[in-house]
Amino acid sequence: MSWFADPFGKPSAYGPWSARSSSRRSTISDHHIPSLARPAGAADRTALPIAGDDAQAKASAADLIGRLGFDTVDAGSPAEGWRFEPQTAPYAVPYSADPDPDAVRAFWAEVGEALRSGTMPQTPPPVDAGVPLHTAQLRTLLADPPRKLTADRVVA
Repeated sequence: MSWFADPFGKPSAYGPWSARSSSRRSTISDHHIPSLARPAGAADRTALPIAGDDAQAKASAADLIGRLGFDTVDAGSPAEGWRFEPQTAPYAVPYSADPDPDAVRAFWAEVGEALRSGTMPQTPPPVDAGVPLHTAQLRTLLADPPRKLTADRVVA
């Protein structure tokens, strides 16, 4: 799911870009990227969250993401990156046109479990072109996502 190459190749648990810690995560499925990218100012432009602790680095990341065809919503510091981790409201599902959000969540849960166990996921990804997630919608989802308990930790 990560589609931004950070310059240092370091993995992280925060945002498409987490400034200063050179981190990345995409909340959007890779198969939705080409179909949801839009020119700046388009009414149906999709927004992606970012988090980081360096304003200049976040501005650079937002500029790159903008040139790739997406708006950004600043979620705050890296500590706020939990707001768009897997199993939170802004992660993957809102970008899907699949009419069954439970099926999309089940797909991502299976992918996560397969990756944790070191096997390849057996379920094919949902086939849909995605739907735009506007800035205001993303802000609402980021404002107060529910906390989820996973097998190995509490996701804030």
